[in-house]
Amino acid sequence: MARAVTSLTDRRQTLKRWREYFANISTVEFAHLAIPCAPPVHGPVQKITVNATITALEKMKSGKATGPDDLAADLWKSKGCNPAGWLTKFFNQVVKEKKCRRAATEHDDSNLKKEGQSWELHIRVWKAIQRTVP
Repeated sequence: MARAVTSLTDRRQTLKRWREYFANISTVEFAHLAIPCAPPVHGPVQKITVNATITALEKMKSGKATGPDDLAADLWKSKGCNPAGWLTKFFNQVVKEKKCRRAATEHDDSNLKKEGQSWELHIRVWKAIQRTVP
């Protein structure tokens, strides 16, 4: 069904057209490709390395939140408090325990503390800084 291209200047007409558009794309079925399956990996899981974590951190976009915790990628990319080392330890702990907690801030990070400093402090400071920057 082809539609004539017209410029909508009335706000109500524009909103109505967007509503129709989104209603159409969200209800129309289309063919899906089969989800590829890989054979299961047997044997021990390889430990996550700091280099692998650094590579992942480098792919993160600056100024963007990385998940529901609203931590900006800039915090994880900072060099001052060694986030790559902490994240690597955390990821390996999650793999070892074979479970992922609901949020990183909900777990006991006593074995992940470095030189007596908790990451919760770094997170609170970062969030406070982000609130003050326009």
